[in-house]
Amino acid sequence: MSTFAFSTIHGGILLIAQRMVRALLFFVATGSMTNIGGASSRPVSAGAYHPAMAPVRLVMAVAGYTLDI
Repeated sequence: MSTFAFSTIHGGILLIAQRMVRALLFFVATGSMTNIGGASSRPVSAGAYHPAMAPVRLVMAVAGYTLDI
């Protein structure tokens, strides 16, 4: 039950923020995935949508683990 409540609140806050800043739903969904998954999911989600993001994936992975963010 708490997982459902957390997911509902998380989704609601994201949709409200999306409307406020007029962002594309794609960017909101990607940001949600990377923030929930932590440092290991950032490079994966960056490259999953566009193969040209491979260099960015590498930088994100190294910076994430180095800075521990």
